[in-house]
Amino acid sequence: MSDRIPQREREVRDAVNHLRKTLERAKNVPVSMERQICQMVGAYARRQLRGGGPIYPGMKKMAEWGQVTTRQARTNYTALVNCLVVVPVQHERGGKGNATEWIIDYTGLKRWLVHVGANPHPTLLDKLSKALERPQKAKVIPLQRRKSG
Repeated sequence: MSDRIPQREREVRDAVNHLRKTLERAKNVPVSMERQICQMVGAYARRQLRGGGPIYPGMKKMAEWGQVTTRQARTNYTALVNCLVVVPVQHERGGKGNATEWIIDYTGLKRWLVHVGANPHPTLLDKLSKALERPQKAKVIPLQRRKSG
């Protein structure tokens, strides 16, 4: 059965599974966030396999990923944006018909994993680097963060 799955897709699946196991070591990361970030990384990595660019699942989909309410999914998403793991690139405010488009920043993800005490292994970091690599043709420019005042 696994012979039918393309090599790159298998690499993405392995990276996400390794990420899931690594996050189990993190002390203060809620289970819902573990589930949600793993699904987000997987969805973004699969998008990169199909040509790149940002992804734009709604809060309802992210709530399914984390097996939580949309309110908790939004809280998790906001925390990941504030930690620079998720970078909004278009329609930052979202809303019906204008889902926020975002990317996963590899450097931000790596910093966050260290910060939460997940102690990522170099093998995981290598897998994530390859899985999250954007194709050369996919140019993504992050939105400028608004200054709060």
